Amino acid sequence: RTPHPAPRTPHPGTMLLDVPREILLLVVNFLQTHTLSQTCQRTWRDLRGLYALYRVRQENIQAVAGSLLQYPVYVAHLIVRLGADVTNALASLKEGQFLHTLSLEFNRSTSNHLGADVANALASLKEAPKLHTFRLYLSRNKIGDAGAQALASLKEAPKLHTLRLSLCGNKIKCAGAQALASLKEVPLLHTLYLDLSDNDIGCAGAKALSSLKDAPLLHTLDLDLRSNMIADAGARALASLKDTPLMHTLCLDLADNRIECTGAQALASLKDASLLHTLHLDLSCNKIGDAGAKTLASLKEAPLLHTLHLYVSSSEIGDAGAQALASLKDAPLLHTLYLDLSQSYWMNISHGIGDAGARALASLKDTPLLHTLCLNLADNNIECAGAQALASLKDASLMHTLRLQLSSNEIGNAGAQALASLKDAPFLHTLHLDLSYNKIGDAGAQALDGMTTSTVPLLHLGLACQYEDKS
Repeated sequence: RTPHPAPRTPHPGTMLLDVPREILLLVVNFLQTHTLSQTCQRTWRDLRGLYALYRVRQENIQAVAGSLLQYPVYVAHLIVRLGADVTNALASLKEGQFLHTLSLEFNRSTSNHLGADVANALASLKEAPKLHTFRLYLSRNKIGDAGAQALASLKEAPKLHTLRLSLCGNKIKCAGAQALASLKEVPLLHTLYLDLSDNDIGCAGAKALSSLKDAPLLHTLDLDLRSNMIADAGARALASLKDTPLMHTLCLDLADNRIECTGAQALASLKDASLLHTLHLDLSCNKIGDAGAKTLASLKEAPLLHTLHLYVSSSEIGDAGAQALASLKDAPLLHTLYLDLSQSYWMNISHGIGDAGARALASLKDTPLLHTLCLNLADNNIECAGAQALASLKDASLMHTLRLQLSSNEIGNAGAQALASLKDAPFLHTLHLDLSYNKIGDAGAQALDGMTTSTVPLLHLGLACQYEDKS
């Protein structure tokens, strides 16, 4: 009796040939790259031309736009050098029958600014039949409220689900912010990146933007309102974003906005967002003080929070505020923490963090699930005792990535020698340590040089130091 032959195992190099084209398209759309098209002759034939990246000058913009309409391009990223007539050609891309992802980035000279007319032309892209992802980079122009109002008409795009508008420094005021708040009406919108930094939307504009919480499918919001003078009243309004029904990721940049303790207290209520697992909150260059830091420490109560980036540099926080923020160690699911408590060198150093604050922050090692910690304590009042306390971060049971910024303190040789022991952390594979401007001499330098040898070799080691004396 002749036995049946064993099933033939396909060679790994030929398995791709059996994958249907529809599946390849799904993979490519997920990867957002042309790499797969270069795998073999078959993928080159089926996938080439679907992704386009152009650096465009005025003289060839019509040809580029025409080619994007002629061929079945799915994703296009255009970096455009400004000229007088480029925007009408770009607006013609609304005719693209296959185009679903479009990024437009404008390079300009200092004397050539885009105005509201350009925003009006680009807003017509809402008519693109399959467009679901649109990124528009228009920073440092002069589109003003009229341009913002024009771009708000993108809310009529029927399939749009991901939108990025970078409108930094565009002379947008309250009326423009109120118009952009209507983007909550985009039917399928789930991800919104809105950069309005360095404008003048004020408290009323912030209140208008807080209505984005009414977007029914929105789960990811990145709102950059740096330098807009929104003050405490604007911060209180934005705290209502916690009521966004599906929100799980929130990035809120409110640096340099005249926010004080009352505003920080309101923003601490973001902990009540029921699905929130990732929060980036920037309150740098405000005046929240130790009292504001104490209220922000309650973010540890957010039930699902696992990633927290909290930037409160140059915000008049001292040892008492640092001690309060150290209680973030009690967040049950927190595994990634970025905490910026640095001071600007030109600010009053009396507000800085000293050894008592550093000792408290060292207790972050007790955060149950923490594996990534970035701690910026630059330009404070930390001396040897504080550095020795921070060296105990090596005892964090799951820590694999640590970035510790201690430049412009007073840790000296003994502090450097203590911190050199971080190399012995059992699971640490990435360590970045900045000890520049700390009066470290030969003894400290020798200890730090020894970090290149450890029981478990580090995969990534970055050291920044300036030594005071030489042997």
